[in-house]
Amino acid sequence: MMEQSKNRMTSWRFYVCCILLVITGIYINYYLDVEAVPLKKPLAEFPAKLGNWTTLKDHFFDEETLDNLRVDDYIFRSYVYKDRSILLYIGYYRTQREGAQIHSPKHCLPGSGWFQLEERVRSVQLGKLAPQKIVEAVYQKDSDKTVFLYWYDMQGKKLTNQYMLKLGMIYNSILHNRSDAAFIRVSIPDTNDNLNETISYAEDFLEKAIPIIESFLTQ
Repeated sequence: MMEQSKNRMTSWRFYVCCILLVITGIYINYYLDVEAVPLKKPLAEFPAKLGNWTTLKDHFFDEETLDNLRVDDYIFRSYVYKDRSILLYIGYYRTQREGAQIHSPKHCLPGSGWFQLEERVRSVQLGKLAPQKIVEAVYQKDSDKTVFLYWYDMQGKKLTNQYMLKLGMIYNSILHNRSDAAFIRVSIPDTNDNLNETISYAEDFLEKAIPIIESFLTQ
C-alpha cells in the first residue's frame, strides 16, 4: 500500500510539473515581452576560410523556407578541403516565440526524405578546445549516406536535447528576460563509405570552426 501511495504521489507531481511547464510556456510565448538579443556581429562576416577549408558556395533559403524557419540570422555555406565538402548551417534567433523557434533535425530531416540509420550523443575533444557534447547522426536518402553533427547554443551553454532547450528558454525568459539561442549543424556526405574517415574530416572542420562560431554568439 505504501509503495502504491508513493507511486501515485510521484505521478501526481509529474503531471503537475508538466501542466506548470505548459502554462509557463504559453505565458512566455504570448505575453512575456523578452529582450531581443543580437549577435556580436552578423553571420555575413563569417570567414570564407577556416584552416585548410575554403568556401565552395553560399546557399540561401527561399521565402517559403524562411517563413517556416523564422530565423533572425543564418549562414548556410559549403566548404571544401581535398576531395571532401562539408555544409555548415548556423541559425540564430534573437528571441524564441511561438512560430519562431529552433526546429529539431529529428523532425526536419525525415520530412525531407532522410531516413535515420543511427544517432548518439557523445563528447568530443577537438585539439586544444574544451570537451563538448554533440549529437552525431547518420542519415540516408536514396543511396546517399550523410553524417550530421549538431548542437544548440543558448547563451554559451551547449545543449544536445531539444527538451532541455525548451526548459532553458523558459528559465532564461523568466529570470533573465531573454531567450536567444542558436542551432549549429555540419553535414558531410560519406562518399567513400567509411564513416570513421568521414567523421574525422567533420571533427577537423569543427576544430577550426568552433572558436570562430563562439566569437559571433552571445554569452
